[in-house]
Formats: sequence, C-alpha cells, structure tokens
Amino acid sequence: MQREFWLKHPDLTPPPLIAVSNTVPMPLVSHLLDNKKPTAIKEKYAPGDMISNMQGVWHSLVVPMAFPVWVNGQLDFENGKHVVKPMEPTHTPLVILSCLVNPDFQFDDVMYEMIKLGPNKIVGQMCPPGWFPPAEHTPESELALKQLFIFHFSDFKTKTLPGVNDLVEADFTSGNYYRTERGDVLSLLMLRNCMRTQLYVEMRGIDRIADKHNIQVTYTWDPPVHFAHTIDHDTFDNLWLEAITAPKVLSRAIVRIAYNDFRNKTIIPRLQKAVKVPVCSKADLQATDESVKLVHSNSDAFAKHLKTQPAGSSLEGAIGSCSSAAATFCTGKKRQYLYVPPSPNNEGSHPPKQ
Repeated sequence: MQREFWLKHPDLTPPPLIAVSNTVPMPLVSHLLDNKKPTAIKEKYAPGDMISNMQGVWHSLVVPMAFPVWVNGQLDFENGKHVVKPMEPTHTPLVILSCLVNPDFQFDDVMYEMIKLGPNKIVGQMCPPGWFPPAEHTPESELALKQLFIFHFSDFKTKTLPGVNDLVEADFTSGNYYRTERGDVLSLLMLRNCMRTQLYVEMRGIDRIADKHNIQVTYTWDPPVHFAHTIDHDTFDNLWLEAITAPKVLSRAIVRIAYNDFRNKTIIPRLQKAVKVPVCSKADLQATDESVKLVHSNSDAFAKHLKTQPAGSSLEGAIGSCSSAAATFCTGKKRQYLYVPPSPNNEGSHPPKQ
C-alpha cells in the first residue's frame, strides 16, 4: 500500500510521539510542528515565513517519532538516489521512524548563527513569563532565542557566550571553539551540548516506544550531508560519536547500531569500543534480523517532506511514497508528548556532582 492509500485512511495509523527537550518553550513546540513550510531547499527562512532562523534551531530538540510504520518495500541507495525495492506482498516490515532534525549547517544563518561568537559577550537568559512566538520577527526577538540557547547550552557557571575579543589561543586547543574557513568562531561547547541533548531526547523516545510494544531496536544512522556544509564533516561526526557514547544515553532497547560509513571509516571501530551492542556498517545490515529497524527522516519540517516529495528525490520521498508515515504525521492528528530533561552528560551545563 502506498502513500495515497494511507493519506486517505489516516485513522489506520497511530498518533505520533513527540519527544521534546524541556529546554524548548512549550508555545514554540506546536509552532514548530504546525507552521513549518513544506520545503526549504534553496532558502531556509525567508522574510514573511512564520518560522525564523533562530526558532528553526530549536526543531533539533523536538523529535517526532512514529511506530508502527508499515513500509511496502526495502529502502536502498542506488546511483546516487534513495530507492525503494519492491518486496513480496506478504512481507511488509515495520519500522520506527524518527524525524530527528540534525543541527542545521546547510547555510550560515541557522545553527551556525546561533553558536557564532560576536565581538562581545552575550549573556544567556530565560524567556519572560508568558512568552509566545512573535508574529513578526525582529533582531530583538531573534536575539532573545539566542540568549535562551546560551542559557541552556553554554557553561553552567557563566551562562555566557564569550566575545571573540575575550578568547586567547588556549581556548582554541580546548575543543570548545572552532574557527571556520571564513574566519568565524563557533562555540563547540554549545553545539556539543545541543547534540547530546537531542540524542538523549530521541533515546528516551525509543525507550517509551519499545516498552509499550515490547520490541528490540536496530538503530541506523546516516551522517548529514546537506546539513553539514558550513562545518567540517569530521567535527560533526566526532560530536555525534561523543553524544551517542556518553553514559546513560543509549536506549536500553537498542540491540544493534548500523552506521553509514560512506565518508568516515573511523567511526565504526570507535563505536565498537565504546558501546556494548554490536555495530556494523549500514550496508552490511541483514534484512532478516528480528529487531525493529529505526530509520530517520532528517527533514527540516514536521515530516512534511514525507507527504510532498516524490519517491526518487530524497530519503523522505522514498519513505513517504511507500509507507504509512505520511498519514501518521498528518497535521491535526492527535499527538502524544514526552518531555525530557537535558542530557546529564552536558559539559558545563550542570554543576559537577559532589
């Protein structure tokens, strides 16, 4: 059964689970889920859009998930395109679909701008009581969201993003700052803490789904390509590795990790040393395994690409065209929420335990 069938019968699919970091203001959650435009390939957040650049950053901490998702085919990658290979009519595999959004480094105006140092320090602060996403985006409203991000993900003592003028050479060897090819300085501390939190949120969502349905999970991961244009790929991959191998992060339901090592052959050996479950290349993953596969739709919308993109255009198009996923994520469908505290492993975000 294809996308058209499921969109006509959304009542046959379960409600999505929205795993959310409790660092995200509650009014922002529904705003992100309901008001994202269907596509943002050439331009992320244009003037007049309902969601701004600094609001869009927080989508990385809102993780829509669905299970069961019925897939009428086997997802594969051939000749540079995501494809769906037909399967026997009697074999319709179930998967967990996670819409975890990677930190957005496609251009320099989303996560790049959020963690970029200016000439002077910026002190983090919470949004005022009663805060609601503004109807019009201004430099002041964007700065308020950057200050909120700094409050949660910078050093817990200072809750401050330093200015470039405050740094000394030793700061660049600490691993907390990164100088880009264009000369900008980014806070890796804030990016590291954000990535640890978003994976921690996703893993708690996996726990919830696995406990409810009594399943074991094979976790698959494809490192970002389009979302990693303005940051070094190795830096991004290493931060992901740190996040997933941090203590108490990995879901207890995960029995295998399948990593797409198309650009970095060092990740799998390092994963194998750091986790207690088997790790393999995604290309070597056996379809006969009895665990439920978790696949990602790392789209920058609330699964809207699953509903709109054609089969051969993207992973979202491939998944959406041959599965029940689009119906699960129909706008207006009842949602279940799971609010998750920040990762206990965030560096500098929590006082050290006594």
